[in-house]
Amino acid sequence: MTLGQQAKADTLRLLVEGMEEQGEDGVAWAWSIGTALLEGARRHFELDDDDLDVIVQTAKDADGRSRALEVLWVDKILGGSGIIDAMVREFQQVARAAVRHLEGHDCPASCYRCLRSYRNQRVHGILNWRLAMPYLQTAAASELEPLASATLLSRTEGPEWDEARREGCESPLELRLLKAMRAAGLPEPLKQHEVYDSRGRLLTRADFAYVTPKRILIYADGLEFHSAIRQRIHDTRQSNQLQTEGWQVLRFLGPQVHRSPADCIGQLRNALAL
Repeated sequence: MTLGQQAKADTLRLLVEGMEEQGEDGVAWAWSIGTALLEGARRHFELDDDDLDVIVQTAKDADGRSRALEVLWVDKILGGSGIIDAMVREFQQVARAAVRHLEGHDCPASCYRCLRSYRNQRVHGILNWRLAMPYLQTAAASELEPLASATLLSRTEGPEWDEARREGCESPLELRLLKAMRAAGLPEPLKQHEVYDSRGRLLTRADFAYVTPKRILIYADGLEFHSAIRQRIHDTRQSNQLQTEGWQVLRFLGPQVHRSPADCIGQLRNALAL
């Protein structure tokens, strides 16, 4: 009997030559490296536990022994959070974060301070941070080289993007937040609202805004463009400047909009004093 569920998901696949040939040792290595890099991504991007997951695809030989085919990191928010794109773009930094997490560790194989979690209990017995460290250290010191034959798919096309543009939004993430605001009965916000300083220079174009009686600017920030340290510094400086101009600034990251829209609405209600 087979029970399954079909769902769209953004995935990052790690294929390692010779991994299948290692049999069950390769399965242990795959789960260890996948879990270590998952922890590195959580720390580097400041993710919640539910924002990203790891899966090792396996197959069984004729004698019933398992072998690892590939490691998958899965973001179920298709075209929304940008976690996968950010992880590809900053894979070296993710590996460095994983190395920093494990450096100086001293448990024999795995524990709740390194690779174990309540979500991966079924593989606790094969997780081993010592197996992962050599690869992590190599990845932390290396840069990805794009394949010459790789074809990049547009991230701004498809039905979700078309619907967003029809509603005056610039991404499916913005549209999702807008729909949550409408479903909660909040006042319809202005879209793509531009704010200028006293010299007439454009300070920002907020995703949404309320201008009366409150002055509130709202941003739905996907990780694809807002995860890098430089962008975070820019966002912080911009928010500080806008606050000195009398604006209240609310920023919601993609995973928060998708997984906890009620929290976003609660903050908006408080800001609007509804």
